[in-house]
Amino acid sequence: SGSSRSSSNSGSGSSSNRRQALISLLSAAVASTPTAPAAAKPALLDLPACKNFEQAGPIAYCELKQGSGDSPLPGDLIVVDYTARAMANDNAVYDGSRNFKFTVGNGEMIPGFEIGILGSEDGSVPAIKEGGSRTLLILPELAYGALGDGCLFGRADNCRIPPNSPVEITFMYRGLGY
Repeated sequence: SGSSRSSSNSGSGSSSNRRQALISLLSAAVASTPTAPAAAKPALLDLPACKNFEQAGPIAYCELKQGSGDSPLPGDLIVVDYTARAMANDNAVYDGSRNFKFTVGNGEMIPGFEIGILGSEDGSVPAIKEGGSRTLLILPELAYGALGDGCLFGRADNCRIPPNSPVEITFMYRGLGY
């Protein structure tokens, strides 16, 4: 899966002000970018665009629908529907799936996606509840970092996710996958 973790990232050394400015820019860009119709690719979720993101460090999140069930715990096998976009690649969809199962909290997915599901340690990003849906804006340090992902022949100009690209993931947490 394209949102699975495929490279390790080093610290960015970015200042807090730079992060906040980037998250604000990302929020504005996503709000003004039209979403492809659901019929364009089966994996795209037909969810409303988000306009009010909450900023939480290197992640901004927006609740599209509050869930009412239990939140997952680290080590749970869970099921999600998701669409992932590379923001530095004209917000192009790079991955998506319905009824995707994975074990959350063990590094199978990029760190920002797992934080968006389990919640952050400091509580600034709450854990999602079963039936809920959310859009995440994830800075490169919690996504694919300086290396990007899917770069043919190691060339930074030919990547599925360009180096230092923020990503947007919209997902619905369906529940435990048993």
